[in-house]
Amino acid sequence: KTAGCRRLYATNTLSILKRLSGNMKQRALVKDTAREIWRTKSRFISIFAIILLGVGFFAGLKSTCPDMKLTAEEYFRNSHLMDYRLVSTYGFDEDDVANIRALEGVHAVMPAYSHDFLLLDGENELVMKTYSVNGSVSSDDENNLNRPNLVEGRYPEKSGECVVERGASSPKYFEVGGQITLYSGDDTPVGDTLKTDTFTIVGIVESPLYISYERGTSTIGNGSINSFIMLPEEDYNLEVYTDLYVTLDETQEISPFTDAYRDAVDNFSDSLKTAAFESVCTRYDSIVSEAEQELADARQKLAVGEQKQKDELAAAQKKIQDGEHKYNDGLRQYNEQYQLFQDTIADSRAQITAAEEQLNQQAA
Repeated sequence: KTAGCRRLYATNTLSILKRLSGNMKQRALVKDTAREIWRTKSRFISIFAIILLGVGFFAGLKSTCPDMKLTAEEYFRNSHLMDYRLVSTYGFDEDDVANIRALEGVHAVMPAYSHDFLLLDGENELVMKTYSVNGSVSSDDENNLNRPNLVEGRYPEKSGECVVERGASSPKYFEVGGQITLYSGDDTPVGDTLKTDTFTIVGIVESPLYISYERGTSTIGNGSINSFIMLPEEDYNLEVYTDLYVTLDETQEISPFTDAYRDAVDNFSDSLKTAAFESVCTRYDSIVSEAEQELADARQKLAVGEQKQKDELAAAQKKIQDGEHKYNDGLRQYNEQYQLFQDTIADSRAQITAAEEQLNQQAA
């Protein structure tokens, strides 16, 4: 027992001496560090200020990104920004809109028109993207998507009015009360798309479709869109819509910057593409059927016209033949009567000559 107590005492003593030695070293290190800082105060303050500035800058960046996302999320939600934009070269009619709206999971659908035009700014040709606005542009209708923010003036209330963007690439004369004239930029007349080419600016707006400097590309002008214009829906001279904007039920309460939103949009894409493709195919079949019917009607009219022409030609030929027969009969009768007339004249002259000779003989 005495030996064990001695070993335990020795072990505890050694541990205490190590801790005391470590504490002494630590105090010596702290003291040496304090002396070093005191001797180089200016350098320490400079390094401390640089570190402080870097930490503040980093903290600002870390907090700015979430704040910007929250601001953008609130802006998108208030403007009812679409989840999808559907575009078709065949266009969309009311049946297509109803079919997309009837899909399970679709929250809202807004049909619209869009087209690119040129606008003169001095000697420069600017490419303008035009969008349609309907009478419910300022209403709370859930199908009123991509709601613009009115900065100045008012929304269009009648044909020939428009609202424009006042952006970095917009013409300087984009002011309320000004007038603009649009050009097609190709061989297609403006009248094929719009009922008028001149509009009066009644308002300045911001659109949730554009949150960056870029405005997209175009097939006219220099290929780059400079700004956008919003025109009344009734000023478009098109039979079908060019765009469909769609939002989903599942995305209404989800941040657009989350994986859940991207998954919801990706998962619904196939269903939406299938429905849109079926609608486009139906639209295509309808266009082809109408064209074939018009072609059949035209062929029927052509056949009727050809038959009528043949009948009229045959009747005219018969009239000509009958006329020729009558002419020939008349000519024959004329010749016969003329010959009879000549014979009668000759006989009369012979009788006159004979009578004259007889008179002469009697007189002699």
